[in-house]
Amino acid sequence: MKLYLLLFFTLFVASSNIVAQKLWKSTHTGMTVNEVKELFPNAVLPEKHHHLIDGSVSLLEIKKYVISNHYFTVNFYFNKEK
Repeated sequence: MKLYLLLFFTLFVASSNIVAQKLWKSTHTGMTVNEVKELFPNAVLPEKHHHLIDGSVSLLEIKKYVISNHYFTVNFYFNKEK
């Protein structure tokens, strides 16, 4: 019985890590540039690409996104275009 519980727990933990992490506004890890562009048609190629320490690059951005009457720039980072 203990073996079955251990096996179940191991499979449960492993499968929960496989599911893509939800991020901002229906985006999730592993999305392609085109998938994000479909969700946010107003996202454009940034004038200057920003790089993160893990090698991810900002390939899309939304300029002037309004939150509580304040403007923000939203950047979407991709690692190998995902």
